[in-house]
Amino acid sequence: MRFRNIKFTPEEGRGLIKKSFSEIEPNRILFAPVYLYLRSNQKFVSIKEPLDFFTEADIEKLKTYENIYVHSFEKKLVPFQRAGKDLNQYLTSFEQNRWKQVQKGPYPYEVDHFILKRLSYLWGIDLSIEPFFTAVFVESFSGALEFKILKQAQEMDVVVYEKAFLLSSWIVFMALHIGYNDYDFLNKIRNEIFEFCLKAEKNPFNNSELEELFKISKNWVGENPFQKMTFQQFEKELSRVNQKFASRLKVVKEQFSENLKLEISLFGDDGICDVG
Repeated sequence: MRFRNIKFTPEEGRGLIKKSFSEIEPNRILFAPVYLYLRSNQKFVSIKEPLDFFTEADIEKLKTYENIYVHSFEKKLVPFQRAGKDLNQYLTSFEQNRWKQVQKGPYPYEVDHFILKRLSYLWGIDLSIEPFFTAVFVESFSGALEFKILKQAQEMDVVVYEKAFLLSSWIVFMALHIGYNDYDFLNKIRNEIFEFCLKAEKNPFNNSELEELFKISKNWVGENPFQKMTFQQFEKELSRVNQKFASRLKVVKEQFSENLKLEISLFGDDGICDVG
């Protein structure tokens, strides 16, 4: 990903968000550019791009600077991060209740309704979304990828890594819409898809529905991972998974239309990228 504003003067950098290095979590994906202030030339210089991450070695090397500065675009990501945390808490509570052998949880249709309603806040007015933002949601929902996988990704071509990350996130996002709600299973397929994409494997699944989900997602997101995805795309496709996904989006459109308010993009005047 190529983003703009690689350097800022002190005046231009007033809108950046100041953070302590102690706030940095190693191996967590970043979704906004990160800067250091270099006093010697009085400029804010980018040290991490979106979809990069800090290793423990990075943090140790840079901690003498005390502070980092994050692009204000980070503020626009809050709705996706909150939704991820909300659904994390909602679905993991089922596992905790089963383990404690407490009262039976909600009926499946109630779970589906809750998930669709919460996800509806992440779609744009025209039922569109960019995979980058679904990745923000999934990182908050699932947590960090396994360190061994990220370490392997570091050694890969950056384009391969970005596609693997965005594709694995998109599939989890799509799976939640079509009825998958086992939290541990969703995390498992996220890690598996990410690894398989890095290895350029054709398909990691034996399950026919997941195989189809992987195939159509790879055709869309894998080809151009930064393009906007729209309801019309899913509606036109005749595959079973596509039609299932489109029918769920129709529910979103009909029952939760008042929630479709987000207008956000990586591109344009309010974004951070010129070219994906």
